[in-house]
Amino acid sequence: MNIVLKVGYNGNGYNGFQRQKNTDNTIEHILEQSIMKVVEEPLTIIGASRTDSGVHAQGQMIQFRTRKKIPYEKYVPILNDLLPETIRIYESYFVPDDFHVRYQVLKKKYLYRIDINKVPNVFVLPFTYHFSQSLDIEKMTKAFKTIEGEHNFRAFCATGSSVKTHVRQIFEAVLFEDNNIITLSITGNGFLYNMIRIIAGTLVDIGRGFLKEDVFLKSFNTLRRETLGKTAPSKGLVLQEIIYEKGVLS
Repeated sequence: MNIVLKVGYNGNGYNGFQRQKNTDNTIEHILEQSIMKVVEEPLTIIGASRTDSGVHAQGQMIQFRTRKKIPYEKYVPILNDLLPETIRIYESYFVPDDFHVRYQVLKKKYLYRIDINKVPNVFVLPFTYHFSQSLDIEKMTKAFKTIEGEHNFRAFCATGSSVKTHVRQIFEAVLFEDNNIITLSITGNGFLYNMIRIIAGTLVDIGRGFLKEDVFLKSFNTLRRETLGKTAPSKGLVLQEIIYEKGVLS
């Protein structure tokens, strides 16, 4: 059986999604251990996106194969009883054998939230980047829009990444503000290492007048990381949704 689960997690306190040799404190490891208890056989899960340490998810998708004949809808209540409260299973799917949760992704949607209250809102503090200085939201909005389209995002990639190409397509980049919480909503066909956090940090520098609105456009030509702002903290970032071809998950 080829099973897909929609997973949410609070990334605070975890060493990212992907399993690591030197620690068991990853989302992937904890999910694997819980699933193996249920199916009573060894397995390896595959995640649609590898979120970094401290990054959260509302719509991560994982996949595993098992010989155990458990009705797929039972995985939600069974696993939620086993998992820590900071990791939740929202939905389960039985998919064709040739489905691959990572390779068949069409789009990924992330949100990045910035709390601009003078005093941080304690109810959103674990999931937002608190920045109390005044920001020009109009300039930030205009600059954010300029990343839409297909570009070489090499300047937006942190060191330590090995990818075949830095070209990515951004389908939508929208900024909105509500109750002094700025939300950056970005949908693309893929993202580079720390790319969204670099975008967020740069937008903050644009908002406070440290960088100009055309800095993103210039970076597509220079391809130099130092032309952009600092990398924003991981806790403000949420993997919101993984999008597949319509009807694949039903």
